[in-house]
Amino acid sequence: MTHQNLLPILLRGATLAKEMADAHATAVAYLRKETVARMKAEILEDIQDTMVDKDVKSFSELHNYVDANTYGGMCEDALNDAFCAFFGGRDEHEGMPDAYIAFLNDCQGDVDEWLKNGRPA
Repeated sequence: MTHQNLLPILLRGATLAKEMADAHATAVAYLRKETVARMKAEILEDIQDTMVDKDVKSFSELHNYVDANTYGGMCEDALNDAFCAFFGGRDEHEGMPDAYIAFLNDCQGDVDEWLKNGRPA
């Protein structure tokens, strides 16, 4: 096979890689939106049940009342395993993928901003 014959294959591969990256980014954005919505609903439920103070102003402050890292189902084995797989699988030490940790940090940051802004609808 000549280099000229490889060019269309490489161009198609590049197009497919971009399409896959775009699809992954779309999926991450959707998952982030849904995860943050679940986290907010669970926080509001804990406030209603008086497990969390109604005047809580930050994500870190939630830890004064509950293990805030569990919001959004992040400690549910099946969901956590699915997220780990989606973000590239566990590493050689069975740790979470860096992309998953970044995703969690982004979700917690969104919730932190929501709390700091008075929990707008």
